[in-house]
Amino acid sequence: MKRAFSFLAVITVLLTLLSACSKPPETPSSPQTPQTPAVPAQPSTPPTPSGPATPAQPTYEGWSHVQLEGEVGLSTLISVSGGLVGASATVAYFSADGQKWSVSHDPAPYAIQRALSGTGEAILIDNRHTRKSSDGINWTVIERDYYYSFMTMIADGNGYLGVMGSILMTSQDGAKYHRFVPVGNGLREIWFLDDGGRPTTISNLYCFDGTYYALGEKVWRSTDLSNWEVAFAGQAPATGLSQMYYNGTNYLLQNFYYVFTFDGTDVARLDLKASRLTVDDSGRFVAVNTADGTTYVSSDGHQWTELFGPAGHAIMVYDIAVHDGKLILSCEKGNIYYRQMEY
Repeated sequence: MKRAFSFLAVITVLLTLLSACSKPPETPSSPQTPQTPAVPAQPSTPPTPSGPATPAQPTYEGWSHVQLEGEVGLSTLISVSGGLVGASATVAYFSADGQKWSVSHDPAPYAIQRALSGTGEAILIDNRHTRKSSDGINWTVIERDYYYSFMTMIADGNGYLGVMGSILMTSQDGAKYHRFVPVGNGLREIWFLDDGGRPTTISNLYCFDGTYYALGEKVWRSTDLSNWEVAFAGQAPATGLSQMYYNGTNYLLQNFYYVFTFDGTDVARLDLKASRLTVDDSGRFVAVNTADGTTYVSSDGHQWTELFGPAGHAIMVYDIAVHDGKLILSCEKGNIYYRQMEY
């Protein structure tokens, strides 16, 4: 058995040697060339600007243009002695000619909540003060009740009227306000109600020739503030009326782009679309369609004549005024457009 085992061992060794000899010699692999690390992508070089970028300003063909510093848009234009006051939420400007404007009053840190026209005065209301000026340059500042916030206000020459919610408020001096109490009835207040007897929102108050008007779901009218009647109950499309204009003889009402004549009891819709209206010093109605700048004039509110043709395209116009023989548009981003009137 030992010989058999030895013989098998010898055979196994010989086979192993023969197998090793039959393998071709391994060729050593070539050394790997180290890879060049990837260069990170460089950001593209921005083009060299040719000069400071100036945003393109919208233009109205045929109109002159100025822009207020800081692009402050004036939401309200008010005529005063010798010029115009333009008010934004943060500052008031003055211009003697509608072309050159300068800061007239800065109420910081308070924001202007209401800007309105009194009897020859510009009046600014913030949550702590009443500020008024007859020349747009010199201002009287009166501290007022800070806890009343009004939906709309007017100054009628005798004092101040405001609507808080649906309740009529009044002040003699612009400082202290109280709920208006009708003459002869100390227990009643003035509330504006809808057909269901619910308080309703008043969007604007007006006083023309001693008659007061309140605009909302209806048109209310009063000559003494104590007794109110519904002058117009409102019916589509003359609902939600928000603006009223009077030229000494005729009335116009407005709801967005729709304009209506008003004879004291009924309304009639005009074939006229205008987003901004005003009355000039001679008693003519002036209407501007801000969709294209077309401007119309009328002496009675019924017959209209085109004054300026389309000017190109729509511009957001906040308010308009006629001063120094020019029609002035106060627009977004502090853009002021003006044009000589050509009657």
